[in-house]
Amino acid sequence: MYSAKTFYRAAFDPKVNREDGCFTNESLKFYGVTDGNSAAFSPSNPQDKYVGGLTGGQMIIQQTADFLKGLAPCVGIKECLTGINQRVLCQHQLIGKDPAKGHDVGGASFAFCQLNEWGANLLLGGDCFVLVKLKHRCLFKTGFDKAAFALEEADQNAYNACLQQTKSSERPNGSIGAAWDLYFPRYREKRLRCKNKNIGQGGHADLNGDPALYECWSWYPISWGYNIEMILLATDGFLPPSQFNGDNLDELGKILWSVCAGDPKKILKWRDAEESCAKRLLHVEGWPEAGAVVLSF
Repeated sequence: MYSAKTFYRAAFDPKVNREDGCFTNESLKFYGVTDGNSAAFSPSNPQDKYVGGLTGGQMIIQQTADFLKGLAPCVGIKECLTGINQRVLCQHQLIGKDPAKGHDVGGASFAFCQLNEWGANLLLGGDCFVLVKLKHRCLFKTGFDKAAFALEEADQNAYNACLQQTKSSERPNGSIGAAWDLYFPRYREKRLRCKNKNIGQGGHADLNGDPALYECWSWYPISWGYNIEMILLATDGFLPPSQFNGDNLDELGKILWSVCAGDPKKILKWRDAEESCAKRLLHVEGWPEAGAVVLSF
């Protein structure tokens, strides 16, 4: 027997659209989270909108939820992600875009889990993560590798430099909108170079409709023989960038358990305290949104 609970914290800025999704399907024993990302945009480069006026991240949530309704219990985790990815591709094509043809499109990082008689199957892409508490140790898994973490840090530094350029006597803290205009070309180029390609060179899997996803996602099976006690599936909004890097993932897993016992509320309290000191996310006011699913056994 086990229980499944979802947890969501909205972004500090009430104008920010919800693009983190939490999903549970008891008949499939399928659970997960997505962290949506839109194609590159800025004040001078308008955001793509999908059917119903949805952003890219909102569209991913809708398509994932719709696909999971009414599926037969025998559908496996990879089949689920394949079906969702195909639906996402159709939504891009409706607005004249196709990631396989070199277009920048909306997508999502993800962390999904499906339970079966053998154990738990985990499927990850991007910077979402999974914390697994076993009887004698913790596992921390993410869809980012060390090169992807390094590129993300360089990219954050590049945005911060753009923000620095916009500072003036009238705007001593800079202009976030003007900084995004400056940063836009680099951001768009990074997305095109990294989404579902160049794994090991900064690339990572992204649920954006591209069939190349199937060659880039990370799959981790964990047997019941390891005595699974808890699985936390979460978006990166739970972690401070200063702690979330490719060098300390095992240590990070220990912190999340020893300090927070896997409790989403405690993790966010720790995260906010760490980020208030490091102040890495200069493009985010307050805190970003965060979504999680907790499986307790």
